[in-house]
Amino acid sequence: MSEEKKPNSASKRVVVAMSGGVDSSVAAALLKMQGYEVIGVNLQLWDYKKNETKTNFNPEGNCDEFNSCCSPIDVNDARKVADTLDIPFYVINAEEEFKTAVVDYFVNEYVHARTPNPCAMCNEFIKFDLLLKRAKEIGASKLATGHYAKVVHDVDSDSYELHRGIDASKDQTYYLFGLKQRQLRDLLMPLGEMRKDHVRKIASKFGLPTAMKKDSYEVCFVGNDSYSNFVKKHAPKEFQTGGLILTEKGETVGRHEGLFNYTIGQRKGLNLSVQKSEAFYVTRMEPHSSTLYVGSEEQIFQDRLLSSQMNWVGGLDLSKPLQCEAKIRSRHEEVEATVTALPGNLAEVQFKEKQRAITPGQAIVLYQGTRVIGGGWIERVVEPNLDFSIPLKKSVTASPEGKGGEAPSKEGSPS
Repeated sequence: MSEEKKPNSASKRVVVAMSGGVDSSVAAALLKMQGYEVIGVNLQLWDYKKNETKTNFNPEGNCDEFNSCCSPIDVNDARKVADTLDIPFYVINAEEEFKTAVVDYFVNEYVHARTPNPCAMCNEFIKFDLLLKRAKEIGASKLATGHYAKVVHDVDSDSYELHRGIDASKDQTYYLFGLKQRQLRDLLMPLGEMRKDHVRKIASKFGLPTAMKKDSYEVCFVGNDSYSNFVKKHAPKEFQTGGLILTEKGETVGRHEGLFNYTIGQRKGLNLSVQKSEAFYVTRMEPHSSTLYVGSEEQIFQDRLLSSQMNWVGGLDLSKPLQCEAKIRSRHEEVEATVTALPGNLAEVQFKEKQRAITPGQAIVLYQGTRVIGGGWIERVVEPNLDFSIPLKKSVTASPEGKGGEAPSKEGSPS
């Protein structure tokens, strides 16, 4: 195997996705130092003023603290970095595409009692689809980002693998599971072999204005507002109906004001109408009846799930179950699991030990060591008395694009 190659005469132009943070700033600096013709690009994704997103931004351009990416102050920071590095810098307006692929998806998932993952969707449809196409249009051979991950080329199979970065505390592969072979082939991730403290030192060495800038953690378009308030502002009223709160035994213990206010495993903020000696947790939600179910903490531990829209990264033999490690949320520790590919681009994941709060709508990402072998979207918990281990009609091998040989679902998977 060989990792990302240094530029040659035919592949020197690279577009760097510059968010205005220290990571993408250093990625641009390193690539220029390595001899690339670097072009900085920032994506304008959300108009904070027009959409009345609560932030600390004011019309004079001051910002006390923006704990989100893609804000006006971030665009200015990215431009300052480009000036410091003496590289061209452009802003691409992708608000319409972002609203459709990310914001509308975010709201729709919540009103259908699922917990969305907007960062993964933004990566799949905006950063590594729309932006990569734009990079190609201006003659760039590569798109680079400041993600803490590694792209590895397997020379023998001429395929590309996605691996975790060496800084475990900053590893971002959970949000990158949707990458296809055609995208991995054209990506550079210079920070995969670095730790965050070293990245900041490099930023200081280059005199970059983002060297000590705080990291972004919040969902960018939500800002300092709450998720539920954002959904209330953007979801149709007919999807904001309340309903009953029932125990798993069928006892009515309260009413809720919309399922989008809750997530699996939630304990606080239930506002039950009856006093119980034991604590209650959200165990499941039924959007068709607008019913919220609660139960004991033990009832939110499950060991089996069904996932959809699976993306298999690289060549894999899917005709038999695979042993792997799995993550059901970004800050979740990987745990041992067995995954079985199913027809219809589905997969069944059986965990060695029960996991807390398996949540529909979140991503399930599969690893073998440092390598990401695939991922998909959690559909539901599989109860012990249900059997989804359907025998495959034929041997399935992951295709060059990273998907199984069975007809995949087109939903959420652009060509």
